[in-house]
Amino acid sequence: MVYLSLTSDLNGDSGIVSVATDEIDFIQYVKPSDRVFVFTQSNEEYCVPGPLKYWLKALQNSGCEFEQVDRNIAVNLRNIKLLDKQYKLAYFEAKPGSNSKNCTISFGNFNKVLEKVLQINPSVIVTNQVGSL
Repeated sequence: MVYLSLTSDLNGDSGIVSVATDEIDFIQYVKPSDRVFVFTQSNEEYCVPGPLKYWLKALQNSGCEFEQVDRNIAVNLRNIKLLDKQYKLAYFEAKPGSNSKNCTISFGNFNKVLEKVLQINPSVIVTNQVGSL
């Protein structure tokens, strides 16, 4: 299992924690802070310095199934439980509610992501609109 050393604040004041990559739902680069924010299954949020491209390549070369889905977002394909075709969103639970975590997928990448997710998890739910569930 692969672990990342992360911090929960921009300055590192909180120290470093190790997080298993299979616990990570998605990562997002935020330019003003020049950090990649890491969103986990337990709804924790961490950050690491550097560009998304670096972290995506490192994760992929470590055997993790992360895919860039939008300009600043890469998602852990194994953790996607539901894909919303209408709004191009990935959810990490099969029955999302109003406070459920999601990430956007660019229109141009949606079909590629859908194909890859279905290869990994054929039981993923694909809907035209989450509200229609």
